[in-house]
Amino acid sequence: MVHKIVPVVHKYRLSDHVSDYEYWRNQPYEARIAAVTEMRRDYYDWLAATTGSPPYNEMKIQKVFRIVKLTDPDA
Repeated sequence: MVHKIVPVVHKYRLSDHVSDYEYWRNQPYEARIAAVTEMRRDYYDWLAATTGSPPYNEMKIQKVFRIVKLTDPDA
């Protein structure tokens, strides 16, 4: 599923400026995650175009795990 961020333009006077932090703090978490995902996709697409690395749809998230050996305390 592809999420697109819909551009929204608001005009403010300089004296009424709302900070970016306040804007994003008031957005629902779904919108914030969608924005970060889109920025990551744009970055990986740019990286692929400039360095020849795999495009975003071929990038895999590295899986990190740790094997823990459980021992029987009664043994």
